[in-house]
Amino acid sequence: MLKGERVEFEISMYLKSVGARSFHAVYTSERDSRGTIKGFVASVTDISDQRKADALIAADMRAMTLLQEVSSECVREGASMDECLHHIVDAAITIVGADKGNLQTINRNTGTLNIAAQRRFQDQFNKFFKSMQDDAVSARAMQSGKPVIVEDVTSSEIFIKAPSQKVLLDAGVCGVISTPLMNSKGIPLGTVSTHFRQPHQPSERELRLVGLLARQAADYLERKRSEEIQKTLNYEIQHRANNLLAIVQSIARRTLSGDHTLSQAREAFEARLEAVARANLRLTKSNWSGLDLTEIVQTELKPFYDRVKNEGPIVTLDPQQGQNLALALHELATNAAKYGAFSNASGTVRVFWTIMRGDDGSSLLNFKWQEGGGPPVIVPTRRGFGSKLISATSPNVRFNYLPEGLSCEIGVKLGAEIPPK
Repeated sequence: MLKGERVEFEISMYLKSVGARSFHAVYTSERDSRGTIKGFVASVTDISDQRKADALIAADMRAMTLLQEVSSECVREGASMDECLHHIVDAAITIVGADKGNLQTINRNTGTLNIAAQRRFQDQFNKFFKSMQDDAVSARAMQSGKPVIVEDVTSSEIFIKAPSQKVLLDAGVCGVISTPLMNSKGIPLGTVSTHFRQPHQPSERELRLVGLLARQAADYLERKRSEEIQKTLNYEIQHRANNLLAIVQSIARRTLSGDHTLSQAREAFEARLEAVARANLRLTKSNWSGLDLTEIVQTELKPFYDRVKNEGPIVTLDPQQGQNLALALHELATNAAKYGAFSNASGTVRVFWTIMRGDDGSSLLNFKWQEGGGPPVIVPTRRGFGSKLISATSPNVRFNYLPEGLSCEIGVKLGAEIPPK
């Protein structure tokens, strides 16, 4: 062995003994006055920490590039939601060096978690957690708004004696990180979870990067949800506008096709439009969630309410049913003011309704109008516009011209819209 090699070997052994894993050494020879080499001087720099720092910087650059790719994928024209969610799961697995992963979203109707995307899990795992009311780890993450870390499934209090422990172990999962997906208002939308074959304690760096990914995922889900809501609203607006136009057309056609003078037809047409407008105003105030039947009765019979007795359970009608019944009540009140109970000073009207169960299990509203104390009832020889319009509001309408006063029964299947005829 040369002398220089011996020195280098001894320095290497020393540095290793004190924990320096990587180092840089510069050897300089020392000579006497005759130029004869007397020995070597070694200048040694420990570069272990520098190399580690360089590796972390490179890893962070790769992670940020990956986050940028996820962002680009989620805004790409034509990209499906399924593709984007799987891209997010892949990124989470890569960032933390996990073996598997999944992304769960909240079902807005049931409040349960559903697996929307997953990688490397078999059917047994997916079936088990799909049928669960909630995933214990993911549920805790959403409740706290912070990542939940299970370093070792075999010793975690979350899984001890829980059926899910065996499912996870059978799937080759020992460690879990579940990060909540929270929107800008702090409302949980789901979770992204990564799974490890060995016990795993994530670093602050891993949690920070997954947190950035979770923010991206939450923004994406929120945007998609807003798009769905907007699409539904556009459909509802079109649907309501079409229904309203059909009602106005029906009123105009029937009002103007009778034997009335133009002045009489105009007066009747305006009154009927006002009834529709009142119903629409109430619908707007309720954000189109429906109309309270008692409120409809009180509004349409307001000029005669001291002569009206109404009773019945609380019933909320959908927008179309509410409009139709408001029109029917307007026609009944108008007829009573001209010919029936409201045409004299002593007549009264009883309005009452009940809910019955149909043969198919559906709920049926049985609404009844009963006049009394008015002039003697004359059975009409032909159907007027009012009775035709009332009949058009429901397929189940029955008139009884009783001696004590007109009776009208209207049957409505609750929850089913009845298009105007």
